[in-house]
Amino acid sequence: TLFTGGEKFVSLALYSRAQVLASNNNVAGAANLTAKAIALSPADLYFRANTSLALTQINTLLKNTSLSQDILKSEFQNSFTSGETSARQALAYDSTNPENWINLALLYQNMIPLQIEGAYTNAKAALEQAGKISPNNPDIDLLKAKLEVANKNNPGAMTIVKAALEKKPNFIDGI
Repeated sequence: TLFTGGEKFVSLALYSRAQVLASNNNVAGAANLTAKAIALSPADLYFRANTSLALTQINTLLKNTSLSQDILKSEFQNSFTSGETSARQALAYDSTNPENWINLALLYQNMIPLQIEGAYTNAKAALEQAGKISPNNPDIDLLKAKLEVANKNNPGAMTIVKAALEKKPNFIDGI
């Protein structure tokens, strides 16, 4: 209908403005506009954007040396939960889109250096799902290799990169 089409158009405009704010490091403003876009017309693209914004918030928190440990822990937990919820909402919206699985994997992968329990296992499982949906995509193999590097398994990463190059010999990113 016309009303639904209008909502989708407005939500896309809000999302576009949110991306501009995010590129200018206005994460709070971007999160606010993305939430409005989701409220108008939910889409996995918007949920993935929310996950990225949560990761940005986490990285900003970790660089802030003036926060007390209690505040840091609380804010970190809130941001991680927000990111994880958004990633799961993207999957609920469309579990056949490999980008939604990759989104979840990247959230968990970024938690590996922080030694968050289950981060590696969850990231690996999400990338496996993405690989099942898009088995010939060497980009997913490259992400799997980066996951192994993050988990300090360089030989495993090299094996995965070789497999990606077998799928696509001219795969520049894998070289």
